[in-house]
Amino acid sequence: MGKNLIEIVQRDLWSGELMGAGLAVLLLLALFVMLHREDRRALRPPLALLIFFAILATLVRILPTEGGLTRLLKVAEVFTLFAAIGGSAVLLVVDVLLSRRLLRPLPRIFRDLSQGVVYIGVGLIALHGAGIDPGSILTTSALLTAVIGLSLQDTLGNMVSGLAIQTQRPFDVGDWIQFDADPRHIGRVLEINWRATKVLTLDDVEITVPNGTLAKAPITNFTKPSPASRRSLYVQVPFDVAPE
Repeated sequence: MGKNLIEIVQRDLWSGELMGAGLAVLLLLALFVMLHREDRRALRPPLALLIFFAILATLVRILPTEGGLTRLLKVAEVFTLFAAIGGSAVLLVVDVLLSRRLLRPLPRIFRDLSQGVVYIGVGLIALHGAGIDPGSILTTSALLTAVIGLSLQDTLGNMVSGLAIQTQRPFDVGDWIQFDADPRHIGRVLEINWRATKVLTLDDVEITVPNGTLAKAPITNFTKPSPASRRSLYVQVPFDVAPE
């Protein structure tokens, strides 16, 4: 009787996982159709998670039902499945629904942060389902968290600065800007991510500028409010040359 009950529960769980995997596949296919070709790179993390889920699900069915390794694999299996679904849902909402409603693509940092929140939430749910209290882990690792926080000060500062830049929008991708007095630092914005901004200069050289540097520097935007701008060229000649 007990063995039959366990088999029924395992069969129901497997059916639910198959439905979840089917939902993840449908979301990825829909995103592949609706996203532009250059934006399809964002599908790689959810696709990789779905592939890992398939591998973990196979291992769980092969290994014995009892044991710490099997339990750990089941937690990882649940995490990868729900993370793949959540990551795909974020792409659908941010890159398709909201971007089309606003008639312009949302900053990439919002998508990255949204996916990060989803992955953290799924991880906490998976740990709780495995009988592990996430609060105890955070409490016991307070010192480690403080050390990591101090070592990542610059990275976190660049991330916050990137979020501020994306919110205030002093420039957009494609704008021509100058971020200090050096005329060599005039260029077109190629990409704005959570850590840095890539600028292609007039010399056709790509510069990666930390967002923290841009947040502190005066930004000259030659594209706004009008794409037409004037450029001054200074030519030095010897003093003995007549003005004519």
